[in-house]
Amino acid sequence: MPTDFYTIAYLITSPFNTIFLHRFMQIFFRERKTNEVICVISYVIYTVLVISVYLFIDIPIFLLVMNYVLMFCITFNYKSNIQKKFLSALYILVFMLIPEFIVAACTGYLQFSFFTEGAYSDTLGLVAMRLLTYMMALLVERFKAVKNNQQVSVFSWMAAILIPLITLIMEIMLLEAKRVSQIQAITSIVLMFVLNITAFYLYDSLAESYAQKSRFALIEKENELYCKQCELMQTSTQELQAFRHNLNNQFVAMNELLIKGKYDDLKVYLQTLSKLTGERAVYSTTGNVAVDGIINYKLQNAMINHIRVTADIAVPSELSIEIADIITILGNLFDNALSAIMQLPEEERSLSLKVVYGQERLIISMSNPYKTNVRYENGEIVTTKKDTRNHGFGIKSIEKVVEKYNGYMEITHDNQIFTTDLLLYLPE
Repeated sequence: MPTDFYTIAYLITSPFNTIFLHRFMQIFFRERKTNEVICVISYVIYTVLVISVYLFIDIPIFLLVMNYVLMFCITFNYKSNIQKKFLSALYILVFMLIPEFIVAACTGYLQFSFFTEGAYSDTLGLVAMRLLTYMMALLVERFKAVKNNQQVSVFSWMAAILIPLITLIMEIMLLEAKRVSQIQAITSIVLMFVLNITAFYLYDSLAESYAQKSRFALIEKENELYCKQCELMQTSTQELQAFRHNLNNQFVAMNELLIKGKYDDLKVYLQTLSKLTGERAVYSTTGNVAVDGIINYKLQNAMINHIRVTADIAVPSELSIEIADIITILGNLFDNALSAIMQLPEEERSLSLKVVYGQERLIISMSNPYKTNVRYENGEIVTTKKDTRNHGFGIKSIEKVVEKYNGYMEITHDNQIFTTDLLLYLPE
């Protein structure tokens, strides 16, 4: 391809390269501190200056230094310390240079000087550089998501690789055709980049829509737990108020039984009063809606079912753990424990629970007696229930959450007590 066509291709693809730079910036920085207008202007200035230097100077070392300086200036649109801005600009520059060096080597441009005017003029190579840069941004983006314990589907990985590669192959086939005019070639380059950016923009929009839907589901779950907690507290308060209202009458009745020496009747009467005041016990009052809600909800019938509960709950009102995750852990632990406890005689039913947070660690421990034999398959505990299709996922679900927070889970049991200990790291 002639040099003038290469220059046109450079001018066309430079704005897209700026879009790729913006994607890299979003990978390294979470929050922007300038308004959107200033941010857009900074990227426009970057594009104009890069194009101007290429057109009038085109010395690789000058372009390299100027790119870094401009990238470093753009980082001031985002909230971070100066050290991170300095290193982030350097890493972004390296990530954007790697595809250029790879393509230059593959197209035979091996001997060049950083201090003399550039002589590279392979249009297909330029297009390949831009697309590989975009692929690099997409892959780094997904690697960061994995590091942050976010699930990245196989489809997402494949799309990040295949879409740029397939469009590059199509562009090579088109530009190598003998009857392609310059206008057609330029149009194809523009459409190719627009197609790539649009495809991943739509993917990001769908992913954000799904994430928003998940957040709404979590809010609904939190509201449900909050309502359950309020209902339990309101019921307990009403019962206590009614009990206090009738307290004088209760004392009169008990005194009468005592005077008449009806001690057995008095004993039964006291047991009835004890049941009335204790059947709606509140076990967790930390102020953390998720923790209080799930614990009190699961144990609301503990007294009625003659389960002796020992609870040590000490967590702040706010924890850096998703509501769905804490519900998954506590919900499955309670389901397994209560299912085992209810198979025991009333005098043997007990449950011990500990949920404590300190030094950025959440410790959860639950112990309960049991009588059913613990089954193992391939070194893993499996359900003893007949319906294996709809049961047996509790421990696996807990393991996934523990792994998400780089935690640790230990299950121990003897012939009487089954204990599950969890440790999760929850930095503030």
